[in-house]
Amino acid sequence: MKNKAILASVALIFCGSTAFAVDFKKDVLPIFESSCAKCHMGGNAKGGLALDPDRIKEAIGDGASIVPSKSDSSDLIRRITMKDGGEDVMPPKSKGLGNSDVRAIREWIDAGAPLEGEGMVAQKPEAAKALQPLRGEWTNAQGKTITATLLRVEGDKALLQMPNGATYPYPIEQLSPESQSKVRAFGAPAAP
Repeated sequence: MKNKAILASVALIFCGSTAFAVDFKKDVLPIFESSCAKCHMGGNAKGGLALDPDRIKEAIGDGASIVPSKSDSSDLIRRITMKDGGEDVMPPKSKGLGNSDVRAIREWIDAGAPLEGEGMVAQKPEAAKALQPLRGEWTNAQGKTITATLLRVEGDKALLQMPNGATYPYPIEQLSPESQSKVRAFGAPAAP
């Protein structure tokens, strides 16, 4: 609990909001396992929704229950935030999920609903050796600066590792122009 509070503080300082990236396996999967397993895991897919780690990809995509980067368009969020008594409210016959659980699922979806290993590009061994993490100062568009290590670029996100070891996929467009330039140069393919 203490570590989550520290991570939230780092996110508040850098991001200027309470939102911070969550990890599917560590933060979201345990919520699904404790609150959704009876109907949506272990071979069950009530309503066509399976949340098992090996089947959840079927539920992620445009028009699916989980719309990457668009929690407000995701049916999963609509159902877990419904008022008690609605026939589609999830989980059914319960008090629903707590605010922190809903927030974690929403933040995971808004971060693109990444699953373990997703977005990682296979590299040739020599390219992997050449691409070393870049430790430095990173400034967001509001001028707040943190020290972190850029591990890699995944699409439009910079994977930043904090000094405590936690990693966050941070939207490149929310960085200052100077930091964006450093991230894009780091993520650019090496010349042949």
